Amino acid sequence: MPKAANNKTKGISDAMTRRIFQLHQNNCHRGFPVYIWLNSKNFLKNETCFCPPNYYGDQCQYENQRVSLTIQFRALSDSWSTLFAIIILLIDDSDERIIHSYEQFTYLSTRDCKTKFNSYLLYSTHPKNHTKNYAIHIDIYEKVTLIYRGSLLYPVTFSFLPVNRLVHIGIIPRSTENFETCSMPQCVHGKCIRYSNNPQNAVFCQCNQGWSGRYCTTPHTSICSPDSKSIDLSVYNRSVCVCPINKFGYRCLLPDTICQMNN
Repeated sequence: MPKAANNKTKGISDAMTRRIFQLHQNNCHRGFPVYIWLNSKNFLKNETCFCPPNYYGDQCQYENQRVSLTIQFRALSDSWSTLFAIIILLIDDSDERIIHSYEQFTYLSTRDCKTKFNSYLLYSTHPKNHTKNYAIHIDIYEKVTLIYRGSLLYPVTFSFLPVNRLVHIGIIPRSTENFETCSMPQCVHGKCIRYSNNPQNAVFCQCNQGWSGRYCTTPHTSICSPDSKSIDLSVYNRSVCVCPINKFGYRCLLPDTICQMNN
């Protein structure tokens, strides 16, 4: 077959492939189409969609209600070389203090001081409960020692909107700056802590291990590894774990071989 004919055939084939992919992609809207093989012998398959965090549904046709957070952290000079664990939680003001979703990452000022971290935090129900108030709660721990450094609070205003976009700069407290405690008799199994950025003199109960809820009255069994720190309980009864520097995974059970090699 002449070379020109080969090129023409290949061009038609590529165009058809792109057209077929576009047709399937339209079925998934903003998602990505994949096939699940049910029976390879009979070529039985089922098409499904992988949705991005901001969409859901069998065709990714519904938009998730969410908080879109962009935050840049700043550490003071005594902490430029300190590795931190940053835990970002979307909470409500119910007695259960439900954690609807959360994200966790490490922060090193000498590496990340100019980085703007973007997080999509989803509500646990569709639609969200408009009778509740919501906020972004951020815990900061030193990664090597798991020493608590402080917490930040950013209320979600205009919660009637389906999507809230927040942009903030978070200041990590100094190592010599003791986090401020307070008095709250309702903190049954915990202690009262003032937020470091102190919006409207806000406080919260920091619960002891094995307790959760707004006033630390709900017992739970932690599934975090013994050498990690369990700081709370998510909406799906999953412990929120802060891992030591040589472990990772949502339960901190997986060894970090890179850190072991660097030792």
